[in-house]
Amino acid sequence: MIVDHIENLKQYSSFSPYMENVSLFIYALFNGAIDFSKREHEKLSLTVIHIVKNYNNLVTNNSLERHQKYSDLHFIIDGNDDIGILHRAKCIHLEREYDELNDYMLYSDTPDSQHKLKQGDFMIISPEYAHSTMNGVGFVNKVVIKIPIS
Repeated sequence: MIVDHIENLKQYSSFSPYMENVSLFIYALFNGAIDFSKREHEKLSLTVIHIVKNYNNLVTNNSLERHQKYSDLHFIIDGNDDIGILHRAKCIHLEREYDELNDYMLYSDTPDSQHKLKQGDFMIISPEYAHSTMNGVGFVNKVVIKIPIS
């Protein structure tokens, strides 16, 4: 798991062969040069989920999501996101079996750490960790980029 700010993104180029395209996309996005309606991320062979949401999750038992084929990179365009993390070895209470097509499984366990991301922050969550997002109260405009595990 990596938590950092956009100014340091290039330091993580060795994380994956896809990081060059991820960096190009995020820098263009942060500088306002991306139009989601034109699906420009597809030109870079990236799977990107755009989320704009007001959230009010005061419940501490949000489902934790874990992947096997992809790492998630959460990048905050605007607002903030509180992301809970739990190492996979501590994930005990399976809520939903692994969905191979969509690459996720859910757990009902409680995160043992919380990370508040603000505008310009990113978090890379590898399959070793389960995560829950939008904990607390707030607004977020973010993208989640799926980075294939090599």
